[in-house]
Amino acid sequence: MDMLTAINKVTADTGISSRTLRYWEAAGLFASSRDAQSGWRMYDSHALQRIRITDYLRRLDVSIRDIKKVMEDQTVDSLCRVLKKRSSTISKAHSDLSLLEAAISELITMLEERGCLTLPLLEDSLANIRLPVALVRKKHVITKLQGGNAMAQNKYDEVKLVKSEYWEARMH
Repeated sequence: MDMLTAINKVTADTGISSRTLRYWEAAGLFASSRDAQSGWRMYDSHALQRIRITDYLRRLDVSIRDIKKVMEDQTVDSLCRVLKKRSSTISKAHSDLSLLEAAISELITMLEERGCLTLPLLEDSLANIRLPVALVRKKHVITKLQGGNAMAQNKYDEVKLVKSEYWEARMH
């Protein structure tokens, strides 16, 4: 007969919360039985193996849906497909983060070189900085500016972003 392990022992041994174990079980990744006396969830060796695999794949940020597919198929091909999909997602995110970092660096350089910048000039400059596709939105046309009559009359171009050293020099 297979030894059963109580949920509290599993949580203590793995560091996985009982709430997470119940969630994974409800998602169909493994099954437990109930102890007749305490009513606690009990896990056999098969469930414990699935818990360890699920924990490892979640640490790789594999989705519950993909883990369930791997558990259902129980094939190397299925696991490889899921891992390749995750790797591709990470590569895309890495590429997007590199573009985002370059855009931020370009904006910082522009701000440091100019010292003073009006909002329309900033808006034009930002339009020329390349962003990752995931961050690009359709161009929105503002039909009604909010913020009072001055903004409604397009006087917001009087607002300037000023570098602190520039401002200090102008004040002295």
